[in-house]
Amino acid sequence: MRLTGRLCRQAARQVASGRSVAAVAAELGVSWPVAHRHYAAYADGLLTEPDPPVVPGLDETRRGTPKWTQDAETGKWVRTERFETSFTDLSGTGRLLGQVAGRTGAAVAGWLDARGQDWKNQVQFVAIDPCAVYRSAITRSLPDAVIVVDHFHLVRLASQAVTKVRQRVTRQALGRRGTARDPAWANRRRLLRGRRVLRLVRPRRRARGHHPGQDHRGLVAADPRLHRHRHHQRVAFTLRLFLSSGFFGFRAAVLASFSWF
Repeated sequence: MRLTGRLCRQAARQVASGRSVAAVAAELGVSWPVAHRHYAAYADGLLTEPDPPVVPGLDETRRGTPKWTQDAETGKWVRTERFETSFTDLSGTGRLLGQVAGRTGAAVAGWLDARGQDWKNQVQFVAIDPCAVYRSAITRSLPDAVIVVDHFHLVRLASQAVTKVRQRVTRQALGRRGTARDPAWANRRRLLRGRRVLRLVRPRRRARGHHPGQDHRGLVAADPRLHRHRHHQRVAFTLRLFLSSGFFGFRAAVLASFSWF
């Protein structure tokens, strides 16, 4: 099938207006790869270099299932990259700054170095998940920027620590894993709730002898890393204070609480 330039431009403009690639391809009688390829070429002509953010954020995204393509020069079949690293502006509008194929240090450092030194000098903080590969790449390309852990993964790490303490202390006290008849296991979700959510628990549920802080206070205090927090409500409350204190307070909280990172 022969494609005209007008048809290709029409497909690109239709996708750019907000329609899906699949819908445009079906309407115009072309394949999905063809519609997407012309849309990508159209978008490349409109995109400009992103302004340097004060706080960029990095995270990886997996797309679809593995696919194989044939190299035009060698004729060998190679598997396409399933992961992409996205760069977003956390200090501004939250817009997407760019994407690069892969989640390796070389891919991250290459994208940052391509922006130029003046662009990189404007970056003060970089928010990532606890990934050693990302940290190494940022340290090389942005040596003056402060690396912090994003909110989601910080709370997730704290929740995992509390859960491991509960499981370990339960095995030590009972000689087995927790079951539905054990108060510590039946109320395990309350360990991970915030103070505001716990206040909404109905009084008759507390009257059963399972007060949110009463049953699990020893579980959290038993771990040396969480010894300074008397019970799980203080852990959640302290994290909320950290996360609401801005980037400078957030940096101090991360460095103090997660010195291993």
